[in-house]
This record gives sequence, C-alpha cells and structure tokens, in this order.
Amino acid sequence: MISTLEHLLQIAFFLSLVAVVRASRRPRQPLHPKALKLAQHAQASRLRPVVARMIIDLHVAEGVIMGAKALRGATSLVSAAFASLFCLACAFEIALPASHASADDVAVTVSAEAARVRLGYEIYFDAGVLSLEGTMSCASCHKPDPKFGYSDGLRVAIGQRGAAGSGLGLLGVRNVPSLVNVGDKYGHACNADGRAGLGNACLQAVADPLVLGMPSVAAAVDRANTRERYRQLSRIAFGHETLSEKEFRACVVAFLKTLRSDDLPADRLAKGLPTALPPAPLRGWKIFQTHCVSCHQPENGWRDFKYHNVGIASRSRSSDRGRGAVTNVASDDFCFATPSLAECAKSPPYMHDGSLKTLADVVAFFGAGGRYIVNGRVLRDPDIDPEVAAIELGAAQQADLVSFLELGFQGAGYPYRENPHLSPLSPTTERGAANRSAKR
Repeated sequence: MISTLEHLLQIAFFLSLVAVVRASRRPRQPLHPKALKLAQHAQASRLRPVVARMIIDLHVAEGVIMGAKALRGATSLVSAAFASLFCLACAFEIALPASHASADDVAVTVSAEAARVRLGYEIYFDAGVLSLEGTMSCASCHKPDPKFGYSDGLRVAIGQRGAAGSGLGLLGVRNVPSLVNVGDKYGHACNADGRAGLGNACLQAVADPLVLGMPSVAAAVDRANTRERYRQLSRIAFGHETLSEKEFRACVVAFLKTLRSDDLPADRLAKGLPTALPPAPLRGWKIFQTHCVSCHQPENGWRDFKYHNVGIASRSRSSDRGRGAVTNVASDDFCFATPSLAECAKSPPYMHDGSLKTLADVVAFFGAGGRYIVNGRVLRDPDIDPEVAAIELGAAQQADLVSFLELGFQGAGYPYRENPHLSPLSPTTERGAANRSAKR
C-alpha cells in the first residue's frame, strides 16, 4: 500500500506542473518571500546542484507559492521534496542566464546571487538608466547578436552625445571589444590600456562623454533606484531597496560573468583531447602553437594579461598611446592588452583601433612580421614586440591559421541574451528608452 507521504509527493509533482503552466500564462510577479524559504529547503536537499542551476529565474518561483498553498500543513520534508520537484518540472522553463559558478560557489541563499545577476542583466539593457539621452545602453555597442559577438561591427565606437539630434554621437578612438568570456578578466585590468578593472571599466563607460555620457555614475544609480522593479530585486540581493554604486557595479559584473563560451575546440586541443576539426584548422593549430601561444595562452583564456606593441599604431599613424598614457612610461607607449580569442570570428573588425577588417587581414599582418606598405615602401614600427617581428608565414600557412581561428574558437554554446525590456511580459514599467535604443 502506498503510504500517505508517497501520495503527497505525487500530488506535489502534479501541482508543480500545473504551477509552471499557470505561471507561464500571466505576467511575471516579484518574488514572494516565502519562495526564498522553499528554495532554501530545496537547496538543502539531495538535489542541491540541480537547484543551484534551476532557481535562477526568480519570477517562475511564484509557482512554488501556488503549490505551497495547496500543501499547507504538510511536513517540512514534503515541502523540501515539492520545491525540488518543482525545480525539475520547470527545468525547461528557465529563460534567463544562469551563473556559471558551481553549486558550492553559490551563496547560501541561491536567490540572492540570482537577483544580482538578474539586476545586472536588466541594467545592461536599460538605456533609460545608463545614458544621458536615454537612447543607449551597454547592449547598444556590445550587441548580443551572434553577428556582432558582443561588439558592434564598427571600426571605432560611437558615443552618446549628439545621437538624439543627428543620429551620430561622438566618434571614439577605439574598437568596441567583445565581452565574451570577459569574466576571466575579473581581478585583472580590463581596458585595452589597463586603466581599470572589470567593475570600474563598467562605471567609467557610464560617465564617459564618448560612451554613455551620464554626468556621473551616481546619476545612473539614482535613476536605477527609481525603478520599482530594481528596488524589489535589490531587496532580495542585498537586503535593502536602494542600490549603492558598489552594488550597482557588482550586479553588472555578476551578469557579465555569465557571458561565457566554453568547451572551445582550441581548449580541447590544448588539453590533448580529440576534436572534430577538419585538417586545415588542425594544421593551423600547429602554426598557432609555434607563433601565437606566448601571448594567447590557453591557461589564461587565450590571453596573457600583458601589453604589447604589435605595430598597429605605427601602421595606423595613431596618436593613441595605449598603456603609455596610463603609466607615463615611454616603453609602454602604443602597447595594448592581448585580447581573448573566444568567438573571435564573430566580432570584426580587429585590433584596438579596428583597422584590420577580417581575420585574414590580421593573420596577413602578423604573418609578415608586422610589416606594411606605404607608397611602395615596406615599413615596420622600430619598437615592435620582437616576437611579432620574428613571424614569417606563407600564404598556405596563413590560410590554415585563419581556419583555426574561425573554427577553433567557436564554443559549444554562444551566450546570446535577449533584451528583457522588449518582451511582451517585460517586468519593467518603463520601456520607452529601450525601445528607442532598439530603433537606432
């Protein structure tokens, strides 16, 4: 005979399925405090690793409340089992980016970290909070579309001021870098010239007149604190409703850390594991090992966290001093950070100034040891990094290396994110600015 407890568990599973259907048919609501307790019960159960990945969409947790009401008076064991079963039932309903930290790395209250990620996710796309004229967000330049690879396809960035009147903002001096796997830089300098870490780089962009143009970071945080939606999430994430600049930054960084492309074929090759790559990129891998890994190091996410003069500034006749402008050390002039190569085929043009249009152009430049031709004269920066100057590649080798860069750095899953403010079920009450941004 089936015990009463087993009957209750069967009922709980059925109710969890009903909850998912009901929750998906109506606008999302703020997370109820009781959902946190049920989530904590579930986290303590044997399914904790599953729960840590599943309870990322805070809003679908309202289904837990609906089921809990039907099971009022049940034992704590049943409540824990129900919460776990609910998480399994809604596994395919989760539409938001999950943290890539392991379950053991997640805070005791899973929902607190999830709320930080969600806040960063919504702020990332919120033009009304981030830009002076309410027409640009992080996503305006770091576009999630795979056609742009979290860059924008332009040679250099176009900033905020002037955008509303003429359709054109102030022209920047640098190419927009991809944000894929940018979380690897946490704890390291982030910009091409190394002037700030990941969190501070985000804040600098907000108040930079060449980027988002806000008078100050505090002004953007004040705008965010007027959003009822953000106040609710802040209460879950930090225990209070008003975000500080530090918390604002922490939320954006938490979201950026989810923009990952992992299990690259190049990662597998570096570990000696088999891949499905055809012969050309495999030949390109051998060339890469010989000429490229000293800077694009697999153990460091295909970068070295250092700065190099590879001869591009001389070729472009640029006055951008790069690292030298930060350190005021002459030997650092025209040195720029080594970028990661994850999903690099998706984010042309290349180099800090966007002066090389394709990966073939990049390989041709490095394959010639940094030489370039002006009016029939072969030139090269006299201060170029010696390792660049030593490279000599023929046409066939260059073609194989391009093939490796195109195929070897495509991950198992591109981290695409939709604009949450443009959804019919958008949780925000102010979508006008985001809509204007989408029409640019």
